[in-house]
Amino acid sequence: MIRYSTGISISNCNSAYLYDNYFNNVLTPINYSNVSLMYAIRNIGWTPSITTPSLPGSGTPITNTYPVPVTVCVYGGSVSKVVIAKGGQLITAFQSSTPQSINGECFMLNPGGDSILITYTQPPSWAWIPAT
Repeated sequence: MIRYSTGISISNCNSAYLYDNYFNNVLTPINYSNVSLMYAIRNIGWTPSITTPSLPGSGTPITNTYPVPVTVCVYGGSVSKVVIAKGGQLITAFQSSTPQSINGECFMLNPGGDSILITYTQPPSWAWIPAT
């Protein structure tokens, strides 16, 4: 683990991997821009701001564009299928021939392309939580 007393700026690169850092009383630990893939985990003193996106229409995928893995918790609604895309592979995480309410199922999406697709007749609620 590396200790920092000032922040780190990363810009104009294809990918950046930032892990196992300790930011001691740093106002702005990480500043990044124009980074195609930012993967940040286990950085003490910095958790990026995550806003839960609006639920897209039934059957429309949404990709994790945040620099950290996110846990997506889905609950309620009337859901017939949840598909997770990881590394180009599709994984059916939930499927029911009769749409039903989901009771707090959670799915991990890594940055850089992981996505979730929910097929529903009544929209569920969901929350995106940073997994740092």
